[in-house]
Amino acid sequence: MLVRSLSIAPAWRKSGLYALPTAKSYLTCAGGSARTSGHSSPRSYHVKAHRSSCFRAVRLFSSNTTSFPVQQPGAPTTDRSEADVFAEKLQRLRDAIINKPPICSGQFALAPEELVMYYSTKDGGARRLDFATATEAELKSLADACDLATFGVNQNDVFDETYRKAGKLDTSKFALKFDPATSGLLDAFRGDLLEDDKDKPIRAELYKLNVYGPGSFFKIHKDTPRGTDMFGSLVLVLPTSHTGGSLKFSLRGSSWTFPTANMVYADGQPRLAYLAYFSDVEHEVMPVESGYRVTLTYNLYYADRSAESAGKDVPTVRRELSHNRDTFRDVFKTLLADPTFMPKGGLIGFGLRHQYPFMLNEPLNLQAFAKRLKGSDAVVVDVCKELGLNASFKFVYRSDGSEENYRVLMDHSLKPWMEIEPCGYIFSELRDAHEGVVIHRHPQPVTSAEENDQDKNGDEKHDESDDFDEDEEYWEEWDENGNWRPTANEAENVHWVTDVTPYTETTTDWMAHGNEPIMGTVYGDVALLVKIERDKSEQK
Repeated sequence: MLVRSLSIAPAWRKSGLYALPTAKSYLTCAGGSARTSGHSSPRSYHVKAHRSSCFRAVRLFSSNTTSFPVQQPGAPTTDRSEADVFAEKLQRLRDAIINKPPICSGQFALAPEELVMYYSTKDGGARRLDFATATEAELKSLADACDLATFGVNQNDVFDETYRKAGKLDTSKFALKFDPATSGLLDAFRGDLLEDDKDKPIRAELYKLNVYGPGSFFKIHKDTPRGTDMFGSLVLVLPTSHTGGSLKFSLRGSSWTFPTANMVYADGQPRLAYLAYFSDVEHEVMPVESGYRVTLTYNLYYADRSAESAGKDVPTVRRELSHNRDTFRDVFKTLLADPTFMPKGGLIGFGLRHQYPFMLNEPLNLQAFAKRLKGSDAVVVDVCKELGLNASFKFVYRSDGSEENYRVLMDHSLKPWMEIEPCGYIFSELRDAHEGVVIHRHPQPVTSAEENDQDKNGDEKHDESDDFDEDEEYWEEWDENGNWRPTANEAENVHWVTDVTPYTETTTDWMAHGNEPIMGTVYGDVALLVKIERDKSEQK
């Protein structure tokens, strides 16, 4: 047996995050002897050590190695045509799900009695206001009865007229007959906003009345969630004569502007303008130029079905399927029928495209989480069910340490703090002790089923994992850059249709004891994983 001593250089310590042995390790030829396989020098050497020790297993490639090169994540492939075709197919699926505004809007005709409001004045009196005939003087009286409007910052109400200038009335100080549920308005937009989860019950809770007079505005902001089941907001613009005050929405580089002053008199008749949107959508009220802009804001919640129907019969309006859902379903169905699309099957992933409130330092229940989906996230799950696909939510854990080229999929969230075995790797711990599945950060090149198993000469490809001693259950490796990687061929591929987002992020700090204590942090984000299964007959 060929044995050489090796002093591990400090450069292998990966910026102090992970401690490597300062004592000498030993190099042994792969397989325990100096095999050359017909070549003048061994293909590779391995530094190997049992997981219970403080040593790491390192593969060192000789300069004239004849082993097959390891494809680095994100590296270009030798044959780009097949990879390009696959990328184009995923792009079609991506475009089908993301190209839809996250806002629903329109006009709603009101009965005459629904345009009447009663409100309290600051001197303790009460007044009646009919929006169908309201004069500017009457609207000014309403504005004078308002308190100064605040806005939420870090769960605190803040007053700052350089950021928001408007008046407000709390719900205890005004009353009107209009109700979004009994009027049918919720049913009118529910199908479009929730993207065809037509039967999901929702409720609207009146939050505030706001008055924007001349020069009033509200700079870009997001609505503050008032509970974990709140998913959006409904703004009703009452029919008053004014100019300016348009509502502008922004999300991921796209923007949409709604001229509400025109919407309330779209056909010359006073109408209610409504805009329903998700809580994670940024928006702003542009300055009002003249007149008074009066709005009602409702918080939108997912409702318990029994609670929604208790005591009253709320009609359900079934909306037609949206173009967004139809397009996504059709593109997905076409790809599944294409035998060249993932011919051996595999995993595709969808990062969440909306934010969801959850309690800090509490485990996130993925089963309950699935019931709170909104927008395109709900569409993906709904279409997967329709197509009979195996779809499930996973936590995708990432690390800023030497495991940066990999991720770990888990069925549950980790506690805020954990300790791992001495000198252990955090991803090894998640894999072994928490049944996590290691995946590549960047999926490896997609090739046909036949090419996956054969080299260019048609011969079976050499599997470098055959060089490992199988007497030990797990041998960890370091790549040539000093980064952790799992045993050869252990990591799986996930082809991401939409990127993983930090909208539902949990963090876990960890520590490992050994010659040197090691500390680090892992971050978990929720994503949807869909398993594509192919019959063996399709792979021939």
